[in-house]
This record gives sequence, C-alpha cells and structure tokens, in this order.
Amino acid sequence: MNGPKRKILLVSILGILVCTVIVLTGPQPLEAETANKKPSVAISPIKRASVAREYTAYGILRPRQILSLASQVDGEVKWVNQKLSAGHQVEKGEDLFHIDSRDFVFAVDRERASYALALYDIELEQGRSDVARLEWNALIKKENGEQLSASRLRLREPQQGQSQAQLDIAEAELETAKLTLSRTKVKSPWPASVIEANAVVGQILKKGESIATLFPIDFAWVEVQVPPQLLLQFNAGIQSIELRPSYNLDAIPIQGKLDGIVPNLSEQNRLVTIRVRVERPLTQPGWVFGMHLQARLIAIEKRDVTYIPHEMVIAGNLVWVYRNGHAIRHQVFPIGRSNEFIQVENNFQAEDRLIIKRPIGLFANSEVEASEV
Repeated sequence: MNGPKRKILLVSILGILVCTVIVLTGPQPLEAETANKKPSVAISPIKRASVAREYTAYGILRPRQILSLASQVDGEVKWVNQKLSAGHQVEKGEDLFHIDSRDFVFAVDRERASYALALYDIELEQGRSDVARLEWNALIKKENGEQLSASRLRLREPQQGQSQAQLDIAEAELETAKLTLSRTKVKSPWPASVIEANAVVGQILKKGESIATLFPIDFAWVEVQVPPQLLLQFNAGIQSIELRPSYNLDAIPIQGKLDGIVPNLSEQNRLVTIRVRVERPLTQPGWVFGMHLQARLIAIEKRDVTYIPHEMVIAGNLVWVYRNGHAIRHQVFPIGRSNEFIQVENNFQAEDRLIIKRPIGLFANSEVEASEV
C-alpha cells in the first residue's frame, strides 16, 4: 500500500474513533414531552368574607332652614349685638338687637290699668247683683210666699256678663301689649350663622323690614340621590352613614343620621332622595354650607364577598379558577377596591381555588395539574 492511500485510511480510522467517543460521552438526547401530559398551575384559596352592604353617593351640605330676620314692630334701633354681622355665629336665645321700647312700656302700663278697672267693675257688679237678689227674696216674703219668677234683668245677670266680657277684653289687650313689648328685643330662635346683616344703632325700622339672614347651625341636611333598587337591598335598615368632604376622602368620617326618604320618581329622574341629618356641621374644620360631601351608606344586612388581587383580574373582569381538575375562566362583579385587592361578589363555588400561576397559552376548560401554594 502506497503512502497516500495509507494516510487516507489512517484519517478515516481516526474520524471513526472521534465520532464514537462523542457518542459515548456526550449529553443525553432531549426527550420530547408526551402529548397527553397535563399543564401545571399554582393555586391558592379564595379569600372570602361577610361584609355589610355599602353604597356611595354624593350631595351638598345645605341649611335645614333660611331665616330672613325682620322687625315685628316700628321703632328706632337702640342696641345691636356685635356678632350680628356676616360670618359670625350666635347662640339660641341670644339678643340680636333692641328697638326703643318706651312707647310699648307705656302701652303695657295703660292696659294693666284698664285690666284693674275691669276687675273693680266685676266686684261692683257682683255687689249690685247680691243686693238685687236680697231685694227679690224680700219681695217674695212680702207676697206671703207666692211663687214669683225673677227675670234675668231684675237679678242683673246681663250686667254681670257684660262686666266679665269687659274684663276678658282688658286681659287680652294687656297680653297683646306685653307681647308687642317683648318684640322690641329680637332673639335668635336657634344657634345660627349670620349670612348678612344691616342693622345699625339709630336706624328707624318699619314692621316687616328685613334686618338679617340666618342659617341654623344646630343641624343641617345632606340630600343624596340613590337608585330605587338600592332601598330593597337596604330593607333591614341602615347601620350608619359616613360623611366626608369630597376634596378629602381620607378624612375621618362624620356620622350622619337618616332623616327621611323622599321618592321623586319621574320620567326624567328615576332616583330616590335620601335626606341625611348632620349635627353641628360648621364645628367641623373646613366645613361650610354649599360644600360637596361623600355619603357612604352602610346597611345592617351582611353579604358574602371575595377579595381578588388586582393582578389576577384580566380583561372582561375574568379570573382563572381551578375547579374539578380544570382551569376555568370565571367572571366576577366588582364592588370596591383597595390598594391590594378588588372586592367582588362571592359567586364562586365552595371548592374553587384561585389560579395564581399558569403556563402561557393555557386554554379554558383544560385539564391541569394543580399545586397549592
């Protein structure tokens, strides 16, 4: 065998040896997964709870009443409370302004004298009536006991009635004079905020002339509108109503009280108005009439809900759940949310588990292998 052929043979043998070594010492070949192997998912229990039904609405803080303060008598203003000016507050029964009362004091004295005269006239007429009765009895004896009928006029009964009527008139006129005198001192009917005022000392007022506008501050109303079906859900009653300023929903809530329900359904407005009472609203920092408030209505009745992590909810309000060995896409109905969870109605089955990890491309209703974490 010549040299070139020997070289070719040696190279061939060497190549065969190298391939044999690679085959014997190299990595094992990859095995293809069998087509019937189930996908693996990670599952966890669904967080369930029983909470009160809630509804959030918005309304405006309004005074329960608007009082246009006016003078009830004519006269000159003699004194004005320094707090009777816009922006100040006055207490119930506090004097606001006084009108010159001298003429009205004289009127009370005059009517008191008339009442005294009427009393004296009653006493005089009673004496005359007694005398007339004695004279009549004496006449009967003189006629030897003959039955005679005395007329009411003879016994002065009409005169007695007239005196009593005069006394009643005098008493009524005295009370009227006292009432008119009391109206010269104008007081606040309830704790109030002064919105506007224009009373000054020396001002001549006419009866009925407006002096100031007051808003009561003992309590106020917030009217919120809710759908009629909400009332059916709140049939068991409302446990509490929490009020917060719309500009600060993280503020500590103020408790309101249900004051009434006003059905105002029409073709244009299919809502029901709920009136909420708020005690001493202006004592709350930053609260003013006309501000917008959030009202959170919390029912006595409880309902079952679940808490789903935000990232578990996919488009269409769907979540993946593990049910009877299958991966199911389940629709949820959100109620509320927090930083971590979405609160949804509890429409899950008892054995359902939430799928928190799944392979890409998983088909709905596929059979899966589940491991709980």
